[in-house]
Amino acid sequence: MAINPKFLFEVLLRSHVQANKIGAAAVDAYVMFTVAGKNSGIWTFDLRKKGAHDVLRGKVKDPGLHIMLDEGFLDTFIAGEFDAKKAIADNKLGIVGSEKVFKAFAGFLSGKSAAKLGATKAAAGLAAPKAGKPTRGAAKSDRGGRRASAQKAR
Repeated sequence: MAINPKFLFEVLLRSHVQANKIGAAAVDAYVMFTVAGKNSGIWTFDLRKKGAHDVLRGKVKDPGLHIMLDEGFLDTFIAGEFDAKKAIADNKLGIVGSEKVFKAFAGFLSGKSAAKLGATKAAAGLAAPKAGKPTRGAAKSDRGGRRASAQKAR
């Protein structure tokens, strides 16, 4: 049975964030999930040092990490039982953001420190993305929007 995204983010992962506020603050960023499908939605982890340390429904302007996936892929993603390159190539997964935030977030979810995760290139079955560059699976609007804002910043 597939997990309901609302239950996953608003109950299970919210409990994890609130029970681990010190680990949450170590991420020091917004982490946004966009889930497509029947129970689609956008959820944002506010894991900033002075943030709410909560999982909120909705999006933020500049998340440190944006993970896009299909609802049917959510169970596989949470279990970490997939090939990240294949998932990205098949457009089941898209990741945009900072490699540092990715490692810290993966460590937070798995209970490992970012330093321990730095020794490996994979966490929760995912290869860390290049900082600021969208993966092949990223939505077209994210590619263009992120690129345009990055070019303006230079």
